[in-house]
Amino acid sequence: MKRKTIKITAAIICGLALGALTILAAVVYSRITMDLVPAYVASHDIPPRTRVTASDLTVIRIPSAYLAPGTYRQKEEILGKYTEIQGMIPAGSPFYQNMLYEEDSLPDYPASQLKRGQAAYSLETDLASAGSLTAGMRVDLYLTVDLRDSSPVSQCLFEHVRIISLKDHQGIEITDERSTGMPYLAVIALNQKDIEIMSIADEIGTVKMIASSTSYDSTKEAVLVGRDLIDRYQEQLKKENN
Repeated sequence: MKRKTIKITAAIICGLALGALTILAAVVYSRITMDLVPAYVASHDIPPRTRVTASDLTVIRIPSAYLAPGTYRQKEEILGKYTEIQGMIPAGSPFYQNMLYEEDSLPDYPASQLKRGQAAYSLETDLASAGSLTAGMRVDLYLTVDLRDSSPVSQCLFEHVRIISLKDHQGIEITDERSTGMPYLAVIALNQKDIEIMSIADEIGTVKMIASSTSYDSTKEAVLVGRDLIDRYQEQLKKENN
């Protein structure tokens, strides 16, 4: 008799617990479904490297709990940004921060800014001077070489070199909200025929960017004004090897 009573009591307790859990789940589900918020999703498949426009968006209402961290919730945060160069956004997908980029943060942006006959060159920056430089400016490039027969010598190598972009140590454009804001690389536009000269200069000495006296003058660009220092260094090296 006692065992039967214990079993009945246990069954009642389990039933009450299960009922409480069911009610709690129903309450939680009700709160989730009732807390609907507007969310912007892709109205169709959006191809890679595409500028997002109003026609690419549609608004739906979904439970706020379904919006993951990093989801764009405002229309203004989405419009005008670009999809990844190798990533499509499928129809119905929310827009996440890691899906969209400002145009100048796209990996292929420097190449798209080159003029005919130009090539992009990445140059490590001097943080002291880079702080006053911005993309679009023209700079003069000064080469400093430590010659063995004299003290360090400097010479202006190029004038009016256009900065295409400034990136941090992670390769992110410094104007991007994900960037550290500390310039590490400057992507500059040079004439293709001068890339070899620039590579030699970068290897044998220190190249520093100085803001040009006509920083936004577009009438001339990437003018090679002196390579005497490079020739002198190579001549010295040749003599030492003979």
